Amino acid sequence: MSCRPLMMSAILLAGCGEVMTSGLPPVGVPRPLAYVVREERSGPISIIFPGRSAPTDDVTLGIRETALRIAQRAGGSVALFSWKVYDQAVRWARKEAALRRESGERVSLALVGHSWGGPTAARFAEESLAGGIVDEVSVLVTIDAIDKGYAKNTIEWWAALIPEAVFGARWPVMAFTAGPLVDGERVRRHVNYYQIDSPMLHGAPVPTATENHEVWFSQGQELGHGNLDNFLIDIVAEDVRRSFLPGGAP
Repeated sequence: MSCRPLMMSAILLAGCGEVMTSGLPPVGVPRPLAYVVREERSGPISIIFPGRSAPTDDVTLGIRETALRIAQRAGGSVALFSWKVYDQAVRWARKEAALRRESGERVSLALVGHSWGGPTAARFAEESLAGGIVDEVSVLVTIDAIDKGYAKNTIEWWAALIPEAVFGARWPVMAFTAGPLVDGERVRRHVNYYQIDSPMLHGAPVPTATENHEVWFSQGQELGHGNLDNFLIDIVAEDVRRSFLPGGAP
């Protein structure tokens, strides 16, 4: 069966042709758009998507440190990809999954996304299952997930500005709230963290998530959209580690 011209990600997810590995970043070398932390021939796979403009080689990035902590605690293969190189994430996941299928191993994937990485991770969960790359998404973790799109965000910003300025109400119009269906088998868990300290740029509860957690501090710490991932490094790493335990223990 021949592949018709489609978007790169659609072709790769549909499984047309051989696994493409050219152009993938080297293991252990942080780059601005991708950082493959570790590769193993077996075990779970974890993919992390940072926010809109967060470079994956920034050592101060909380979501980058989260990936390193996941590699320490959960084992398997771990990588960060910017939403800008979604097709690379697809190719890498397909390559890693193929290694596991060779030995008859069930392919389990954990996904983490901060800000624009939230909807990117949610999309990846749906498409990787639909395309047959993985057998299950053990957990999807979204951190202050924001709707993706420059024009969309501009419109949403102005829509949120009026109630904030006039009534002091923080209307989460920019928040991403359309997560994948959690059925306990193909998508086992969706843990959503969000904050409302940032006036307009913040997440909100996701109706389809199995857990929604508002993060706040009473000690006056400067919590906001840009650094929420820094406060959740160990918590998210533990969410991922536990999702890979037998039965996906919470």
